[in-house]
Amino acid sequence: MRVIISALRFFPGRTYGAEVYFSSLLQGLNNEIQAADDIAVTGSPELCNWVGDIAPNIAQIPQNTPISTIASMLYEWLMIHHIAKKWNADIVFFPFNTMPPIRIKSVLMLHDLVSYFYADNFPNYASTHNRILRWLIKHSVSNADAIIVPSHAIAAEIARIFPHQTKKTIAIHEAATVRQIDTGTTEQLNINKQHLLLQTGAKLPHKSQHTGIEAIAFIKKHDPTLAQQIVLAITGGSATEIESLQAQVVTLGIEDNIQLLGKVSDSLLESLSNQATLHLFPTLYEGFGLGIVEAQKIGKAILASRIPVLEEVSGGIGEFFEPGNASELGIKIIELLGNSERLNYLETEGRAWAQKWNWNNHARALLNEMKRTMQE
Repeated sequence: MRVIISALRFFPGRTYGAEVYFSSLLQGLNNEIQAADDIAVTGSPELCNWVGDIAPNIAQIPQNTPISTIASMLYEWLMIHHIAKKWNADIVFFPFNTMPPIRIKSVLMLHDLVSYFYADNFPNYASTHNRILRWLIKHSVSNADAIIVPSHAIAAEIARIFPHQTKKTIAIHEAATVRQIDTGTTEQLNINKQHLLLQTGAKLPHKSQHTGIEAIAFIKKHDPTLAQQIVLAITGGSATEIESLQAQVVTLGIEDNIQLLGKVSDSLLESLSNQATLHLFPTLYEGFGLGIVEAQKIGKAILASRIPVLEEVSGGIGEFFEPGNASELGIKIIELLGNSERLNYLETEGRAWAQKWNWNNHARALLNEMKRTMQE
């Protein structure tokens, strides 16, 4: 089987979540590739060099891809069929939510349907962008010979949004890799509180970052003694977005309890993850919830919104609260920090559960689905 992975729209270093997925996927494919298979990635020369470093068993087909989002998308629409035919590909894999029409067997990885979530819940947020994205996803679902999603929750969404979609939708769970930390060189953050709570993610409406901040304000009001022992570190967001959150922090009078860190180094993020007593996930929507797996794999208890995908990915091993309900989140934090037995249970059982998420398994299942699609 000859597979081309279209990465004509991907540029390393520009999108953290996509890079985590793509690099992990390539390393899994690198380990699972069979002697009878050939896999190649096509993209910019920079991308191809990056692939060669992390997945040497995968071939590279460099292209002079334009760097703007719209131009690179047009380039993919115009060129991917020609590139695939020239390489004599049996199947093309599109790993980033959308794809053009193509006359070769194709598999689409659809990570989420957040643009549809915005249409229902935040219709004024980036409305033009999300309207275009919904159009592209609708046609991509129609174009693909098979659709891969990272969770059964997203498969159920596809069935609801595209009820006449008859192509097979396969849920192949993603995973997380625990990176080893060199404690001698790891960047540290001075935390002068007994408990560090960690909340990560860009400041997007569906991430609901303000919920964690409001939960800390609730704790300060209802349990001031405990409030003196905790600090919430929030990573992600631009300088302008951080200013907006800081204004909320000042208004609520909880400056001593909040650290707004913006984008942090991998070293500092790993250090924070390991120092944290609890990992908070107040998100209103996710396609998989990679942070959940990352936290559980290092034995950390999670507090997450009660949405199907997070309950699925966590195995239900966590404390859950109504999405957007800061008071309930605050109560859960108070209860959990006061219950060492429950905390230890979530840490131990969560770590055991998370061992099932493996990138080699993901890659193997994906290759099997490509073979099935190619033979149909």
